[in-house]
Amino acid sequence: MYGLKDQGETDWVTILKQALNYRPEHISCYQLTIKKGTEFKQKKFKPLDEEKERLLFMVTSALLEKAGYLHYEISNYAREEKYICRHNYKYWNHTPYLGLGPAAHSFFSNKRWWNVKSIKNIVSYSRKIHHHSQEQNRSLNNSSDSNISF
Repeated sequence: MYGLKDQGETDWVTILKQALNYRPEHISCYQLTIKKGTEFKQKKFKPLDEEKERLLFMVTSALLEKAGYLHYEISNYAREEKYICRHNYKYWNHTPYLGLGPAAHSFFSNKRWWNVKSIKNIVSYSRKIHHHSQEQNRSLNNSSDSNISF
């Protein structure tokens, strides 16, 4: 991660070279982003200025490309094409996917949606649906129409 407070080009290049010593198949280099509502923002954490962040991005790209890595996404580099991360292809190609569980994201028919983050809220919502479903079943089972069976 780069863009940390007081991080200089020399510090970052040293870290990248240490990583390259391991000859990884893939490297992800993320720029620190501070968002509203986070502890970083609340404590008035100061990231590097935009020009220094740009410089570190350019240095990263140049150094890794010189070392033979393909710069195929904003933050991702692969030693060979066969090591490019396939995970994101589904997003680029609009491949449908279903996310299950808290905060999981889904995509189908050019629409994206996501589940609530809180397990507590998921359980509460599930109980409401279950209760509603039971009420509907009771109502249908008490119906005078004898041709309907459940």
